[in-house]
Amino acid sequence: MAKPYNYLRKNPYLILFIAIGILGLYFRLYPATKNAYRNNLSHNRMAVYTLIRKGIEKKIKSEYPGLPAGEINKVTNSQFQKFIKKNNKRIEKTVREAASNPAGKKIPLYLLGSDSYYYLSLTRQLVNSCKYSSEFKDGRYLNKLMLAPYGAWRKIEAHPYSGFLLYKAIHLLNKNLSLIETAAAVPLILFFLALWLFIYLCRLFNIPKTLTFISGVFFSLSPIFIQRSSLGWYDTDPYNVIFPLLTLAMLFKISKTNRILPTIMLGIICSIYSLFWQGWLWLAGFSLISLLSIYIYRLISLRKKASLSSKNCLIFIFVWLILSTMILTPKGLWDSITNVTGIISRYTLTKLNNWPDIFITVGELKKPSFAKIVHLLGGYIFIIISFLGITRVFLSKKNKEKKEKYIPLLILYTACFITAGKAERFAILLITPVSFSFALGLNFITEKFSAVTKKLYKRPSLGNYLGKGLSLLLIASPLIYGHASSLNQNPVFNRIWDKSLSEINQLTPENSIVNTWWPPGHFIKAVSKRRVIFDGATLEVPQSYWMARALMSDSEKEGLNILRMLDSSANKCVEFLLNKNIPLPESIDIINKLLTTDKSKWTAVLKGHLDKRKARELLSLFQKKPLPACMMIYNEMAEDALGFYFVKNWNFKRFVQITSDKTILKKRPKILDRGTKDNIAFLWAVSGGPVYVGKQSFKTAEAEDKMYFSNGVMLDTSTMEAETASFDKRISGRPKSILYMDRNNLLAKNYDNPDNSLSILFIPGRKGRINSCIISSEDILSSILFRLYYLEGRGLNHFKKIIEEEAPLLNTKIVVYKINWD
Repeated sequence: MAKPYNYLRKNPYLILFIAIGILGLYFRLYPATKNAYRNNLSHNRMAVYTLIRKGIEKKIKSEYPGLPAGEINKVTNSQFQKFIKKNNKRIEKTVREAASNPAGKKIPLYLLGSDSYYYLSLTRQLVNSCKYSSEFKDGRYLNKLMLAPYGAWRKIEAHPYSGFLLYKAIHLLNKNLSLIETAAAVPLILFFLALWLFIYLCRLFNIPKTLTFISGVFFSLSPIFIQRSSLGWYDTDPYNVIFPLLTLAMLFKISKTNRILPTIMLGIICSIYSLFWQGWLWLAGFSLISLLSIYIYRLISLRKKASLSSKNCLIFIFVWLILSTMILTPKGLWDSITNVTGIISRYTLTKLNNWPDIFITVGELKKPSFAKIVHLLGGYIFIIISFLGITRVFLSKKNKEKKEKYIPLLILYTACFITAGKAERFAILLITPVSFSFALGLNFITEKFSAVTKKLYKRPSLGNYLGKGLSLLLIASPLIYGHASSLNQNPVFNRIWDKSLSEINQLTPENSIVNTWWPPGHFIKAVSKRRVIFDGATLEVPQSYWMARALMSDSEKEGLNILRMLDSSANKCVEFLLNKNIPLPESIDIINKLLTTDKSKWTAVLKGHLDKRKARELLSLFQKKPLPACMMIYNEMAEDALGFYFVKNWNFKRFVQITSDKTILKKRPKILDRGTKDNIAFLWAVSGGPVYVGKQSFKTAEAEDKMYFSNGVMLDTSTMEAETASFDKRISGRPKSILYMDRNNLLAKNYDNPDNSLSILFIPGRKGRINSCIISSEDILSSILFRLYYLEGRGLNHFKKIIEEEAPLLNTKIVVYKINWD
């Protein structure tokens, strides 16, 4: 026992590492500890409440058979509230006991993010066959399940090997652990590696141990870092902390020693980073700018050592270029450079995309406010002290040579703050410069405090100890932020997704395509092992436009034709026309005409655009037999239909007019932010403007022939007359039209002299009687999406329901239809 104690006493930084690591691990285990219990508690409570309420309602109906539905609802609610209040302690005891041990079963562990399942699918292929693809070329691999039906070439990635190696290592000790359980633990290991590097960096810069501990706690409990390295977050985000820390350490050594070895190591680090993140080039750019800045600073301010600095720049470029070429191949490196520059141009709006920009519908890619960035990082105390730390180094007039080593930190701090302001997900890049600047700021504050107490009390040690002691009180802030952010770490994936996707795997042929929107794409590849049209890694493809068109089409024939084209040839038809020098708007018009006309008229549609041989080539793509397919609809698709409406209504001709008209472009927002209100308004102008999409509202009362709904709608079933009462607190009166089912037919009834331009869709329940409604525009309400989700496919001939799973407590409903191409 004495030997470990003596070893720890001689290595205080190891004690700091263990202490901070345990604290960080505690919060990162919330998804499997506190959150799992809280979720079970909430679900059990809702289930118990539902059973109690149903029992009370059943009793009231039997005792008062003639009571109107509205009165039954009021009496039920009143008695339910009284019962809960009277028996609250007994109910809570039962709920808590069940939550602690739900039916004696082991709580399943699900990964936290969608991208985690993408890497899980690759890792599973490594476990099964020791490689995650059968085809590699030019630094890329072919993922056959992406961008159906052809597959997608993706940059080679090393992250799946992290899960693979951990799985193999753990299986030597315990073969009962699943691949998901070992993959879920990978971010915890990466967190400890990042923490070790942070403490090492503080040690390099001579930050006192107490302040290193405080800064390390802020670093490890930063909400965005907890979010991206908790148990189950099997994604590449932790590498965006690890590699910048390594880079800062090497740049410090270069500025301090001027040796060649750290420069070589810097080039190696920036090259290896290419295997872990698509945007890897930013780190190489940052390193080169830092080296050049050190060179210029030495040349102007110090007027010495400049020649050695220029050699460092050249050596770094040489090592980075050679090693990156070896890892990615020359073509792979060039493709990576062009891909990254394309992403930058799209994010900064320096280049406008002809296709609708669905990135603006992605939450983590939206522009965050400054307050949001502050809270993602860990609060105003963290930011203010870090800002003090980064500024005081360069405002000080003392020791010009000492300032040199902080140049990379200033560049990194500034660049990452600008980048984080463009999209929320990039806030993770700020952790490294802000945390280390916080350590510098805290060190400056304690030094000043010590100097003041020395003057007042002539006891420098008192001020030193007192300053560090008071600094320890700051730990309350990261503890609060850490707890609050950890409580929100819950997986989107749940048992309903698991069951539905497993059923797809069992009920569909192996070569099937699952047609849906992009968010569940990675889930489908990992669990169902089926192809998808596009997913979270391929958002920018034109297929998104065609999928939105199919979902929002009010014609089954048109929607089916679009899906047939997508599933058989993706966007090849448009690409074919573009290669024949036909402009994009005209190409889209041609394809749209083919989609909506009979085969007998296709030749006439193409006449004047293509000769007979080229027309046959295009139609061979258009008529290509598709693979077996199904359509997956889930609740968020129906609830967020406005996004589909934006994509579907994209006016290519209008976009060309806007981008070619200098007077219009002058009015376009100049700030390089895709998430600004001005830019979103600019894009909506191309799609004709947004419309209202209401939520599904259920029937609250029924008297004689009249039905009343929670959104203020009233329907007279004898005349099928409807009106809204103070809808959305702004609009009331007669709608433009109503839509309702008559047997298997969707009928529309238009009203004369409507008070607004909206329509109402009345939705039948299980027994066929209307039980809910939705207010929106008629083209949305009559779309295939709404008919498949709300109307259960009634009246559609080519969609056969094969799966339906729902859990209201999980806010998840998934419906899968087999597509009949005949």
